[in-house]
Amino acid sequence: MVLVASIALLVAAANVGGVWHGQIDAGAKGKRDVTLTLKHEGTKLTGSIGGAEIQDAKLDGDEVSFTISTGFTDMPKWEFRGKADGDVLNLVIRGKLVGSTDTTKVGDVTLMRGR
Repeated sequence: MVLVASIALLVAAANVGGVWHGQIDAGAKGKRDVTLTLKHEGTKLTGSIGGAEIQDAKLDGDEVSFTISTGFTDMPKWEFRGKADGDVLNLVIRGKLVGSTDTTKVGDVTLMRGR
């Protein structure tokens, strides 16, 4: 039974690789086109989004999370976290202001896998 569950997780993980396209909705800052490229081996995940290399990437079944360095001095990292559902990947973007222990929602992004 454990072997079957492990195989199912690996199969689900295989479904997030590829090139994804969509728009980041950053509220008052508007929408911006973005491309996410994901590559993985098992549960190891690498790639880039909007030209930034993803870091701290994790893949757990259909759940994806990673961070990027923003280059902003007040919020140097953003965390992306969400779920894949077939060819749709919904992510919430959060950041932490320097000196704060609380994270702030930066925006949402819905991505479609390119064919």
